[in-house]
Amino acid sequence: MQDLLYIHKDYSNQYEQLQKVSISLRPNGFSFVIQAVDSDRILAVCYSQVSANSSISVYSKSLSVFFKHEMLQKTFQTISIVYVTPRITIIPSSLFSTHNLTLLFETNHVLVPNDVVLDYKLKQTQGYLVYTIPSQIIEVCKEAFGNHIRFLPQAAPFLESSCIQNKIKTNKQVYILLDDTFFDIAVLEGHNILLYNTFEFSNNNDYMYFVMNVFEQLQLNPIEIPVMLSGVISKASHYYESIQMFIKHVHIIEPTQSHKDFLQYPFEQSLYPFFNNECNVSLCE
Repeated sequence: MQDLLYIHKDYSNQYEQLQKVSISLRPNGFSFVIQAVDSDRILAVCYSQVSANSSISVYSKSLSVFFKHEMLQKTFQTISIVYVTPRITIIPSSLFSTHNLTLLFETNHVLVPNDVVLDYKLKQTQGYLVYTIPSQIIEVCKEAFGNHIRFLPQAAPFLESSCIQNKIKTNKQVYILLDDTFFDIAVLEGHNILLYNTFEFSNNNDYMYFVMNVFEQLQLNPIEIPVMLSGVISKASHYYESIQMFIKHVHIIEPTQSHKDFLQYPFEQSLYPFFNNECNVSLCE
C-alpha cells in the first residue's frame, strides 16, 4: 500500500481533548486512526511505508520520525500502540500467571534478547494473549508520548471484535486478519474461541495450506462454515480469489454503523479492512 493521509472534512483542532488515537506498528509500515472519543467517528487515517527488512535500529529511527507527524502533535484522551507481530501465544485463564510470562511465551516461541514480554486479558471471552515487543521500540514510544500510552498486540482488537460479531451466532465461523507475511486466524463458536493462531507465509500456496489445514484439523465443512477476511485484503487480491475456490462463503469485513465514515468522502470503503483493527481498539478498554 502507498502512503496515504485522509482527514475528515469536519475535523477541527478545537476538539482535540475529545480525540483518541490508535497507532499500529506494522512490519512494513506505520499507521494511525484518529477517532472521536464519544462516538468512535473516524476523523483521520494515515499510513506510512517502511522497509520490511529494516534492522530494529533503523525501524526505531523511522518510528521516531513518524511520531513527529503533524497529526500526532496533539493532546489525545487515549493513545494506543498496536504492535503487529506473529509472535503471540493465547493462554487459557486457568493456566495463566503473571509470574510465568516468559515460560508461557516460550511454549510456542523463542524469546529474543532485549524483547519485553507483555500480556493482554481478553474481555469478550476467557483467556490471555502473551506477546513481546522489542525494548527499543517501547523506549521510542515512551519518548514520544510519555507513559500516557497502552500497548496491545494486533490480536487483541481482532479477537474482541470477532467475538462480538459472532456472539449471537449459533454456528462456527472463521476470522482471518491478513498482513503481508503472516496472518491471524480464529475459529469461533458463539463468543468462544475454539482456535487462535498466527501463521507466517511467503506465497499464496503457503497461505492456502495453512487455512485449509485449520479446516481439516477442526473438521470444518468448507461448504457451510463462512470466513470473514480483514487486514491487507481486497476482492482483487489473489488471497481472496484463492480462498473462494475452496470455501463457499467468503466475506470481506465492512464498516459498522459507528465506522460509516469509511463510506463517505474523503475516505474509501476499500480502506476499511486495512484500518479495521485500529478502529476497534476501544473494545479492548
